[in-house]
Amino acid sequence: MLLFAAALFGTAGCVSRPVPDTAGLSSTNRLPVPATRRVSVAFQLSPDAEVVDFAGPWGVFEYVSLAGQDDTPFELYTVAETTAPLRGSGGMMIVPGCTFENAPQPRIIVVPAQS
Repeated sequence: MLLFAAALFGTAGCVSRPVPDTAGLSSTNRLPVPATRRVSVAFQLSPDAEVVDFAGPWGVFEYVSLAGQDDTPFELYTVAETTAPLRGSGGMMIVPGCTFENAPQPRIIVVPAQS
């Protein structure tokens, strides 16, 4: 019964919240889709980076799809001082894909909790 009640209240909380009105946003408040149809997203890492803080957002960007397109509109990459492996939270070893010097220019930067 407790689980049923929790599920009922959790569902009610989800459906009763108002949806924000984005129709009134000007084009200056929105991230324009670049001509290449790809938005670069850098995930900045350092030792002790909280894994869930970058893996969760990575998954959100990874699975975005636009009607009529096969690929995600986002180019995702990790960036750090070096491409040497670093230890994230819980001991997970992470190999950054780019350095600050050679990374593509990002449109969005995700900075997880870290040292």
